[in-house]
Amino acid sequence: MKTRIWSGVTVVVVLMTWLLIDTYVTAREPMVQEQGTARETVLAAYPSMEISETTTYYGDVAVQVIRGQYEQEPHIAWVFPQEEGSKIVLRKESDGVSKTALIDKVKTERNPEKFLSVKLGIKDEKPVWSVVYIAQDGRQYYEFYAFQTGEFIESISLKRTT
Repeated sequence: MKTRIWSGVTVVVVLMTWLLIDTYVTAREPMVQEQGTARETVLAAYPSMEISETTTYYGDVAVQVIRGQYEQEPHIAWVFPQEEGSKIVLRKESDGVSKTALIDKVKTERNPEKFLSVKLGIKDEKPVWSVVYIAQDGRQYYEFYAFQTGEFIESISLKRTT
């Protein structure tokens, strides 16, 4: 009798695990396809680019951010969705503010309690750094800085309930 109970529990656990994994893979499939399409688009436009990383930025439009080597220098490409015409914005990493420099700038100017994320994105079709942090007043801030200059663009703050 105990063997049947343990066999039943094992079957239920295996089925639930399979269901969770299948749901996760299915949910990620559109994003993975978009990233693959963006990589192909960049390689078609810049055949000698060696891609090292692809991420998705969700702003006004979901944009693929691709890092890689092009002409022996680190470059970043922002690829707009195909509905937007697969526009590519390519910049040398050295032409912009680094992530660490931007974090240092935000630390000195804003004195955040905790950084939640710092990532590359697009705002009004221009490359930006998107910074999300919790301030000393407990509010959560979403700030945008120009990629090339590090200049402050916009801030949105929300009151945290937790």
